Amino acid sequence: MNAPQSPPTLFRAFVSLPAELCQRDRPLQERTVFFEAEYDYVQHSNAGAARALEQLLALAWGMDTTGWCEDGLIYNLWRERELLDNAYGEDGDERLLEIGCGPEGVTYAKTADVDLFVTVRNRARLDAALNATAALNSGQHQPAGAAAPRRAARTPTDSDHSPSTARPRAHVPKKAKA
Repeated sequence: MNAPQSPPTLFRAFVSLPAELCQRDRPLQERTVFFEAEYDYVQHSNAGAARALEQLLALAWGMDTTGWCEDGLIYNLWRERELLDNAYGEDGDERLLEIGCGPEGVTYAKTADVDLFVTVRNRARLDAALNATAALNSGQHQPAGAAAPRRAARTPTDSDHSPSTARPRAHVPKKAKA
C-alpha cells in the first residue's frame, strides 16, 4: 500500500522570455508564473519543482525549455510560504503578487504578465488577489509608508526582479556534470 501523497505546493517563479516569445513592442519581457508541484521537504529543495516547471512550460508554450533554470531564464522560484513570510504588504494573498518594493511602496505583478498553471482553488485565490491589486497597478505603487517591511533583515531590492537587478536562482541546484 502506498503512503498518501501530500498536496502539491504553490510556487511562483519569474520567466524571462526568449526573443521568439516576446511581443514586438516588448523585446525584454518577463512572466510571473504560478504553478503547483511537489516540494522535497526532506531535502528542502525546489529542484523537482524547477524540473516540473520546465516541463510544464515546454507543453504550454510548445518549445524546448530544458535547462532554463540553469541558464537563468527561470529564476526566483519560491514556495507560497516563503513568499508570504518575506512579503512587504499587509496580510492577504496580494502578497503573492509582490514583485518589488522601493521608496514609493510595493510593486505588484500586472495581470497581463501573469500565467496561472494551478488548481481551481488556487486559481480563485490568485484571481481575487489580481483583482485586488489591479487598482494599485494603475498607479503601480502603494502610497509610501502604506506597507512597512515585515523583516528588518531584507532590503527593498531583494524582491525586485527588474532586468537591471541580479537574478538569483533560489533553491535550484546545478545539474551534475557526467
